[in-house]
Amino acid sequence: MSTITTIEDFSNEIFYEIFEYLHGTDIYKAFSILNSRFQQLIHCPFLQYKIRLDARLMKQNTVDELKQISHVIKNYIFSISIQTCRPTTEIISLCNFDASYQNLHCLIFNINQPNIILMILPKLTQLPKLYSLTIENIIETCDIDVFTDYSLPTTATHKQLSSIEHLIIKHSCSIEELDSFLSYTPKVQRLNFFIHGNKKTSLNLLSLNHLRHLTSLSIKVRSMKFDRFENLINQFKFHLKTLSLRIWSRNKNYLNACRWERIILQNLPQLEHFSMKYLVRFRNDDQPLVYSDEPNEFLTSFWLQRQWLLKIEIKCDFIICIIDAYKKQWFEYDRQEQKIYSFEELSKSRQLIIDDISPKIVNNIHNYINYVLSVMQIDHLVIQQKIFVDKLAEILCLLRELDSLDVSMISYLYPRQVTLDEVIEIFRSTTHIKITKLRVRKIRKIEEINFFLAFCPLIKLLEINELPEINVELFLRSLLIEIRNRSKFQNLRLICIQLPTANDTMILKLKQMIQVENLLVDFKIKRIEEKFFLEWK
Repeated sequence: MSTITTIEDFSNEIFYEIFEYLHGTDIYKAFSILNSRFQQLIHCPFLQYKIRLDARLMKQNTVDELKQISHVIKNYIFSISIQTCRPTTEIISLCNFDASYQNLHCLIFNINQPNIILMILPKLTQLPKLYSLTIENIIETCDIDVFTDYSLPTTATHKQLSSIEHLIIKHSCSIEELDSFLSYTPKVQRLNFFIHGNKKTSLNLLSLNHLRHLTSLSIKVRSMKFDRFENLINQFKFHLKTLSLRIWSRNKNYLNACRWERIILQNLPQLEHFSMKYLVRFRNDDQPLVYSDEPNEFLTSFWLQRQWLLKIEIKCDFIICIIDAYKKQWFEYDRQEQKIYSFEELSKSRQLIIDDISPKIVNNIHNYINYVLSVMQIDHLVIQQKIFVDKLAEILCLLRELDSLDVSMISYLYPRQVTLDEVIEIFRSTTHIKITKLRVRKIRKIEEINFFLAFCPLIKLLEINELPEINVELFLRSLLIEIRNRSKFQNLRLICIQLPTANDTMILKLKQMIQVENLLVDFKIKRIEEKFFLEWK
């Protein structure tokens, strides 16, 4: 067996794998003048160069060098990403595209003058294999007016049609600008654009009959009334299979399940994937009205059959209502990935995710939760960050229908230490809790799990993901003794603990401990990768 002692001993295949992680200009500068072998390698037709021109971070001579290298290897360039704040003329000089870029599939523009794209777009029609075009605005704001000093003809000529199949417009555009883009891209299959509701242009200006291949549509919408948005969606009466929406609005009609059902059945009969994020800004001095219609209409047979369900997330200043395909819950250990759920199971999957436990959230948690409950009741709660115990109790007192709790970790000390009287009051306030499934992401002290057991006496399932400072044998022994000594924990039948060091020897040792000390009688213990499961009758 031969030994590799120098880099030249690598096979061509290994070099091609390495090149996948490098920018095209770096590959050319590093290997073009080494020897004849690397000359052949870097001109191989199978090599796909990815060029990145970031003129914000480069001197003019560096930009000129990159332009020169790109010109030399342009027959092999697969993708180009251009990021610059430079003036219009310099941007256009960076984009001198023609048919000689015969393998260019992907273009990404991140510039501060998106109107330049309309000037460059006719050139892009010369690129025979251009598949994906992404347009971003370096100035990250949704309130700027773009495309103000240049416009394309309303309709492209036959010679100007592009081969683009994937078009992403990440800045706010008007109806006229969208129509101009789409007139150049009749082959587009996946379309992603951002539109602002304060632009009152008539939607009748959109001419979309030529978009015969469009199957995937993603739209970001800000401050648009639902009636106008419905007219916009109705313009896309094609063979859409995927519809993804992100909406910033306080118009509650976006949560009208009956209207959505009618739109989909009448105009999008082939739709297979539907997702929507409806974002409502929530501030102390500017809070939305409580949702007053019938809570969670997304539980009819139309939605349950497709498994498109509503969940809610609290994040930063927003309450986010999310419609998406149902995903397997953390406690569904025995479920197969393609499990067919009953309507009853799906109707009880209402989830709230609290992603932000900052003071401005927890100090206003009553108002957040009241708004959430006006939209739907909650069966499952996920808290992504460490939370103070009295705030956790406060939330649980508001969510009285909870069946499962998934919490990162708890704190007794921050922002202050909890007194004994407060702990007693916490227990009194949580006597109504019906939680049967509990997951704690991190436990640092055995006493913490005793706290959870005290206010969740009905749990059937307990999962712990991390025990960073606790011996697992000591922890499990203490936990089982605690369970055995308290008659009110008779429902608990399954404990799952995740350990990076879990192995068969550890499982055997735990099994012997349980048997010798008679902690459980009729039980079984097994390991699946990093998790071990202890179950008993």
